[in-house]
Amino acid sequence: MLKNILKEINTAEIFSKPNISKNLNISEEMLESGVEQLVRMGYLMEEMGSPVCESKCKSCAFSRCSTIPIRMFTITDKGKELIQ
Repeated sequence: MLKNILKEINTAEIFSKPNISKNLNISEEMLESGVEQLVRMGYLMEEMGSPVCESKCKSCAFSRCSTIPIRMFTITDKGKELIQ
């Protein structure tokens, strides 16, 4: 199951728990648990976006600014090897 989650994250254009869990026919809670395991095992790297906006609303494409950091995931080299 973890390998399938990693493959789905790799092919998804954007990390969306509802879409990925629907594609894999699993609950969002199960997906979240799988993602946490993949991070712990070194197949995914979790990064938090900066809570500080650098553009100060001068060139942002969004109409409302949110300084809540966004969780981002990167597939590590170890993860890429697993899904090949």
